[in-house]
Amino acid sequence: MNRYLLIALMFIAVLNLSAQERIAGSYKGKVTSVVMNGDPVSKDRHKQDFVFGLEKSNVGYVLTGKLDFYGGPAHHVIDFDSKQTIINIESGKITKGLGKGHISVKVFKFISALNKDFNVTSVTGIVTDDKLRFTINVIIPDYKNGYKASFTFEGVKQ
Repeated sequence: MNRYLLIALMFIAVLNLSAQERIAGSYKGKVTSVVMNGDPVSKDRHKQDFVFGLEKSNVGYVLTGKLDFYGGPAHHVIDFDSKQTIINIESGKITKGLGKGHISVKVFKFISALNKDFNVTSVTGIVTDDKLRFTINVIIPDYKNGYKASFTFEGVKQ
């Protein structure tokens, strides 16, 4: 009887490890919506492809990636690589996320308009069939009395 229980537990562990390996990786896709301090941003500003990664860690998954784009004369870089954002994924659902990131905005490539860390307040979404969709909410606590922004990303595993 104990042998069958041990075999069943090993089988469950292998399935769980296999699911984790399927989730981890790079996902290429589009930012489908952006809201900055309550105002939607035109989709024309973020048409290009972006890549986000999910790396398995001992506390969940680490979200990596960088949004690098021009909005008019302003060059934006939203960086999740230099800080650490941890997300929780259960049965393909992203149920929470916390961490930090960094944003820099330069106007005409040399005038720094913004250069601050931000806090990730929530991440929700799904990872299924090699597809990743998430919405992330952030706040820059020491900018304009707590500047809030969010964006949604949809991508396919590379």
